[in-house]
Amino acid sequence: MNERYLHIDHPGLLATVQDRGRFGWEHVGIARGGAADLPSYLWANRLALNDDDASVLEMTLVGVRVTPSTNCWVATTGAVEIRVDGAERPSWAGFWLHAGSVLEVKKLDGARAYLALNGGIQVEPVLGSRSTNLESGFGGFEGRALRREDRLPLMPAVVHFGPRSVLRHPHPPRYAPPVVACVVLGPRQEAFGPEAPTVFLNSRFRISPRSNHVGLRLDGTPIPTAPRGTRISEPMPIGGVQVTPAGQPIILLGGRGTIGGYPLLATVTTRSVWALGQGRPGDEVHFQQVAPAEARAATIALWRDAPHPVTDSL
Repeated sequence: MNERYLHIDHPGLLATVQDRGRFGWEHVGIARGGAADLPSYLWANRLALNDDDASVLEMTLVGVRVTPSTNCWVATTGAVEIRVDGAERPSWAGFWLHAGSVLEVKKLDGARAYLALNGGIQVEPVLGSRSTNLESGFGGFEGRALRREDRLPLMPAVVHFGPRSVLRHPHPPRYAPPVVACVVLGPRQEAFGPEAPTVFLNSRFRISPRSNHVGLRLDGTPIPTAPRGTRISEPMPIGGVQVTPAGQPIILLGGRGTIGGYPLLATVTTRSVWALGQGRPGDEVHFQQVAPAEARAATIALWRDAPHPVTDSL
C-alpha cells in the first residue's frame, strides 16, 4: 500500500478529485468536466507548488476533514476558515501539514473550495484526465464522490520551504452575491419571442437547489419562448443559457451534455462561468450583455493581470 496518503475523516457534502478536465473527447459525447471554478483550482496548485494540471480535492457547499499519513505541503483556496488541530491557518495559502495532523475546512466562501497537495493526488488518468465524472462514474477516485475512511494516495513531493513558511495569494478574491454574469446574446434568438432578451436581461433569478456540476438551474420570471415545434439537437457550449419550455434558464457548466435540444438564448462569458462555479442555491444572478470582443478581452485580462504569490511566515 502507498504509504503517502490522505485519509478522509469526513467528506463534507460532496468532495471529488478534479483537475482541469478532459479535453478532446466532446465529439464522442464525453464532457470536459473538471474544476467548476478554474481560477481557484489553478491558484490552489500554484500555492501547492504544483503544475497547472495536478489533481486536487474539490469541495461543494461544505468543507472536509482530512489527515495525512506524512508531512506534506498543502494549499487551500475558496475557503474562509481553515483549522489544523484546532488552530487557525490562513486560507488562499500554502503551508506545511504534519503527519497525523487534522486539517478542517470549516467554512467555504462560495459554493466550492479546493485542497491541493504538493505532487497531486495519485489516481489513474482516464482519457487524459484525473477528473471525476460523476454522471458516468469514471475518473477520479473510483469514479465516485469521496466517502469517510477513503485513503487518497499521494504523488511524490519535493518542497524546500522552511517549517514555518507560508505562500499566500496577495489579494484573495471574495465571492459576493449577487452575481452579475456577462453574456453574449445568441445563437438561437429566433427560437424565442421578440421580448425574450429584454425579459432575460432585466430580470433577477435565483440559483435553484437542483443545480449541480452539469448546470445551474435558475428560478425567476419565465422567459417568453416561441412554439417549440420539432428541434434537432445541436452542440452545447459551456456557458450556454438553455431555456426550457417552461421559460426557465439553465446555465451549462463543465459537466453538461455535449448536445441538447433546448434552444440557447445567450452564452455566458468564460470569466463569468468560472464565477458562477461559486454560486450557491438561493444566490441571486442577473445578466449583462457584452460584445464578443469585450468578452474575449476580459478573459485574456484575467490571466495577463494575475498576481504572483508572496512568501510569508506563520
